[in-house]
Amino acid sequence: MALWNQLRALFSVLPHWRRIRRSGGTGIRHRDLHDIAARIQPKRILLLRLDGLGDFILSLRAFSHFRRCFPEASLEILVGPGNLELARLTCLFDAVHSYPFFEQEQAGKRLADGQLRDAVAELKLGAFDIVVDM
Repeated sequence: MALWNQLRALFSVLPHWRRIRRSGGTGIRHRDLHDIAARIQPKRILLLRLDGLGDFILSLRAFSHFRRCFPEASLEILVGPGNLELARLTCLFDAVHSYPFFEQEQAGKRLADGQLRDAVAELKLGAFDIVVDM
């Protein structure tokens, strides 16, 4: 719980982030997500955030946005083992799953996209309507 209180204090002092548009970027923007939400009603959404703590914290606003845009959907996340407890503490997700992606890479096994797909398939999470690699 102490970690959660520290994070709450950190976010209270952070300035509002502005979106920085990168030239040539193809990412989904805020209004695009609202358009998608208006057109489809997914039942299950999986978010992938397999990197470290800092990247997870910077994604909290996006996670919250997904929750607001798709309130009826089952929102699930796949994180590295180091972020498992933090993901649960946010209460944004209906299910939190873990996969040691970077531990595999540090052991000298560079996973290709197909290998990552196969590794996630071995977790037997089932089918998703939307999968987003954050």
